[in-house]
Amino acid sequence: MVSDGWLLVSANWSRQVAFVARQGDGGFKFADVLMYGAMAVAAAGLFAVAARGDLWLDEIWSLDFARDAHSAWDVFTHIHHDNNHPLNTLYLYWLKGNHSSIEYRLLSILSGVGSVLLVGRIAQRQWGRAEARLAMPFLAICYPLLLYFSEARGYALAVFCALLAYSFWRKWLQENRIATALAFWLASAAGLLAHASFVIASIAFVFGHAIERFEATGRPGDAIASVAKLHAVPLAVAGAWYFYFLRTMTIGGGDPSSGFEVVGTACSYLVGLPDTPIYRLLAIVVLLAFVVLESLSLRRARDGQWTFLLGITILAPAIALAASASDDLYFRYFLISFPFVVLFFAHASCVAWRSWPHQWRWLALAALLVGAAGHLSRDISLLRNGRGQYSEALSFILVHSEPGRVVIASDHDFRNSTVIEFFAPRLPDGGRLVYVDQEQWFEAKPEWLLFHSQDLHYRPMPAFAVRGVGVYTLLRIFPYSGVSGWSWYLYRRTGSAPAAANVR
Repeated sequence: MVSDGWLLVSANWSRQVAFVARQGDGGFKFADVLMYGAMAVAAAGLFAVAARGDLWLDEIWSLDFARDAHSAWDVFTHIHHDNNHPLNTLYLYWLKGNHSSIEYRLLSILSGVGSVLLVGRIAQRQWGRAEARLAMPFLAICYPLLLYFSEARGYALAVFCALLAYSFWRKWLQENRIATALAFWLASAAGLLAHASFVIASIAFVFGHAIERFEATGRPGDAIASVAKLHAVPLAVAGAWYFYFLRTMTIGGGDPSSGFEVVGTACSYLVGLPDTPIYRLLAIVVLLAFVVLESLSLRRARDGQWTFLLGITILAPAIALAASASDDLYFRYFLISFPFVVLFFAHASCVAWRSWPHQWRWLALAALLVGAAGHLSRDISLLRNGRGQYSEALSFILVHSEPGRVVIASDHDFRNSTVIEFFAPRLPDGGRLVYVDQEQWFEAKPEWLLFHSQDLHYRPMPAFAVRGVGVYTLLRIFPYSGVSGWSWYLYRRTGSAPAAANVR
């Protein structure tokens, strides 16, 4: 009985996928205008709230690059650094003077809103309005996407360009017009200049295009010719950009991670599970199961997009991971794949709801609720704590210090001093703040020490002594939400340390 039930579910699923793929729902009505308008306003509000907090190190670093450039051309010619995301740096270069966090992050916010609307339009054109209504809000609340849709870096624009290029690619397969090809080429070039991780989308486009054309014609030569006709230009641009910019790029560095850790973290954040070793493994299994089942269903329905789904989620990220010559890998390098997983997840959820027997529909609803809950818990933390509370910490130090110079030191000179030097001039009386390097501790005897950690579970010592400098007591914690930024642990010198005291 159970076996027969699952066969019935599978058959209904395949028939429903085929029906939806044939029908589509590409017409645009007044109700759609209201739907997309409401979604744009909601997404813009959410991303703007997430962008209110302080800039963190990598954003400040990019802003420093922009301010060091003597011309817009310098962004592309003289700043060969992995923290230079050229189109974002160019925007920061044009944004002269001091501005609010939202203004620095406006390009990413607009890219995020555009991505939400694009994923909805793609879902509606390919499948129907229900898929669009589900894909748009889910994309907006997806924590890793929300994080980078509200951060002054190039990832949000690269995601938008990937969705735009995907839309033009699918349109070209139907029309084969030169105007559509030009639009695809421009979107691909812009995506690459937004962030080099766009190459993952390019690989998936080529793979999906080649297999889809081969399945349609049965002739390898025709498939190769079709791929060359559309993708030769973007691939040539990517190759030129690699030899001109990426090959000589300086890596800023960070905490190194293994390939499994990076992939597991990416899957955990995408699925909405905790980022721990056991949940990383579970997230990988869940995501692989979804990709395989959705690909099989699309293929049974003769929807050629199953090849692209495999390319964007498995093949292209695997190639990028294998080709990486650096140990400095981060899950955000695979962010390009995330909106497409959301797109196909919305499709699979709607088909399941339509085709599964009533007693099984709760499984699709439960998957949606579990994923949404995982994302929303992180979203709330981001909205509350941001990427760190650096200006608040420095203001606290100023308020609780005696008049005159206020000497600060920290556990990481580059990271913390960069942040302090950015925010101090923006604070009333911030000119009193003086940062001293670790070699100067004994001579300067700083009154305040700032220790940082990106570990959300880190527990700081309540007090410690620095030989020949003093005893420091934890006064306050300034938390962050995770991933981008760090928490600050503020210590104040409360006494003299004996000569034999242990150095913290």
